[in-house]
Amino acid sequence: MENVYWSVKSIDASKVYSDASVSNTLGVKDTKTATKLVIYPNPVSDKVYIRGEKVSEAEMYSMDGKKLNVNLKGDQSVDVSHLPKGVYLLKLKIKTK
Repeated sequence: MENVYWSVKSIDASKVYSDASVSNTLGVKDTKTATKLVIYPNPVSDKVYIRGEKVSEAEMYSMDGKKLNVNLKGDQSVDVSHLPKGVYLLKLKIKTK
């Protein structure tokens, strides 16, 4: 079996293309504070790491809405090695948000 690799670029509503070589930063902005998080690597095989503000809780859900058994480690990582390959949603709690 042959491995095939490609890069993915995204486009936003203003028709600005992303550079596939630049890591993406997830940010949440409200009127009082801005929270910047970096969640990597994507795709992940063993652990997903969260950098930025201190996360107090992490929950992971399958695409059919089932809550999965994952734990947030002290190094701000979540072990996902026991999960089958797929797409998941990661819900993070930072302070009271």
